Amino acid sequence: MKNIGCLVLIIIGWSFDPVGLFAQASHQASPDYLGLSYGGINSESLPVSEIPTFRGVGGQPVKIGRGELTISAYSHLRYTYTRDEERGTGTNPIFSPSATPDSFDLERLRLIFYGDILGDLTYRFEYDLSQTELKDAFFKIPRLPFYDGSLTLGQFKIPLSNAGLLLETPLQETIQGPLIYERGLNTISDRETGLLWEGDMLRGDVHYGIGIFNGNGINKSDDNDDKDLLFYFKVAPWKQEEFSKFKPLEFAAAFMKGSVAEAGIGSDPRERYTFSAKYLIEEITISSEYIYQIRDADGPNNVITKNWYLQFGRDFNINFLKKRQPIRALLRFEGYEPDSTVDDNEIKVLMLGGNWTINPYTRLMLNYVAYDEVRELDNDETLLQIEFKF
Repeated sequence: MKNIGCLVLIIIGWSFDPVGLFAQASHQASPDYLGLSYGGINSESLPVSEIPTFRGVGGQPVKIGRGELTISAYSHLRYTYTRDEERGTGTNPIFSPSATPDSFDLERLRLIFYGDILGDLTYRFEYDLSQTELKDAFFKIPRLPFYDGSLTLGQFKIPLSNAGLLLETPLQETIQGPLIYERGLNTISDRETGLLWEGDMLRGDVHYGIGIFNGNGINKSDDNDDKDLLFYFKVAPWKQEEFSKFKPLEFAAAFMKGSVAEAGIGSDPRERYTFSAKYLIEEITISSEYIYQIRDADGPNNVITKNWYLQFGRDFNINFLKKRQPIRALLRFEGYEPDSTVDDNEIKVLMLGGNWTINPYTRLMLNYVAYDEVRELDNDETLLQIEFKF
């Protein structure tokens, strides 16, 4: 990775702001006008129950039969600039060969239908028109009469990791998620088909979930007779302490165990583990996560995949175009090993970026991504993405 000294100077200035070039702005949650909380997805600063509801440009939901329906959408138009035209050539497993790496792409055009039936049953359907692919299709009973529980059935985002829950949504702060979700040989899916039970304990300080899934990604039937079991919990030990400095600190962990089909020879066992921590202090957010996947631990097809990241975010207000503009600056360190059983297989990533919220429906995102690989390629990327919500 190049120009590290310049990046360090930028980071120091961003952290301490010694000359007062920026005015600080408090970190705000995104309104839930895309129905994200219907699937258990919440902003980085507020629980689902406290996210303000926004009904989109049209204002009020449509009455249908016994319930209500809201229709919304969002799109991501992206430009990718890669410094090396030979991106992905050779044996590097992360980057797919591409003859035109510098490109405009309509990454997403999502159409969303969500609502409730008499308040006792909610639903959400999400379809990507750009990829002609169904993303979400589930029903949720949000209030079961015991243990403050809820039950979700269908195809939806699973709470295996924080990054997976936010991936490709308007709540994601970076243009790309961790590499284990984005590209490579041993990626994992952020969505599965099955059912998930969730609940709260200890006055809401602990949130937990137990699920059973096909474990084969989205829009697919299971490829073996075994089902994947998921256990996860999130704990905020000082959530109830009003004046504690540790009030915004959260920890989470998840474990998923199942099988994956191996062509012609049955199936291999597979396990996934994740651990995460998050801390929000006024305008600064610090989040970290470790994702581990092992396949066929004691067999001939043993593959171990590791991914970790440490991300910092800070809000500013900048005087621009005759008014104060909300800007969020981001810094992220990441490490990824597609298969740690193979020597010299680690890739390190440094991402520096910023988001400009132009208005409640438009966000401009800029990321510079520097890759450090054993077989060095000059393949750093600059990503520019505009997000429209309507």
